[in-house]
Amino acid sequence: MKQYDELKTWYLSLEQREQRILAAGAVFVVAMVFYLALLAPYFNSRHRLEAGILQRQSEIAWMGPAAAQLQALRGQQPSGIPSNQSLLAVVSRSAADAGFSQVMKQAQTGSDGSVRVQLQGVSFDNLIRWLGTLRHQYGISVRDLTAQKTAAAGNVDTTLTLVAGS
Repeated sequence: MKQYDELKTWYLSLEQREQRILAAGAVFVVAMVFYLALLAPYFNSRHRLEAGILQRQSEIAWMGPAAAQLQALRGQQPSGIPSNQSLLAVVSRSAADAGFSQVMKQAQTGSDGSVRVQLQGVSFDNLIRWLGTLRHQYGISVRDLTAQKTAAAGNVDTTLTLVAGS
């Protein structure tokens, strides 16, 4: 209480103009503390939430058509291997269509009906595209795949085993 009395005595000893300036400064400081402690965090939080809402709305706008496309694709099943062709014939024809005639070194049927294929110096990207085509069009999937990079960038030597209907 003694400090308060000393502060009050000091304040009253100031000229009236100085008291007004000091009071205005005190109001300014209180207003700044109020803004920094309460209003600024509120406005920042609100801005982040609004930005999050806009982002979620754009994601929802993207998801609508994507969901419809996914539903359409879900109904598409691979047609399977034609009944008058063997797995080996379909794989060989598909490899030729993909441009692998020169790089296919061997293709043979296994005792379990699978097909083992050896490719040398094939583009890895083209290999993956070809395997996707086999899966999508015929339901043929890869059971085993071994690939080793070659000196040419992006090319691999690979041995893979393909099976139907997996």
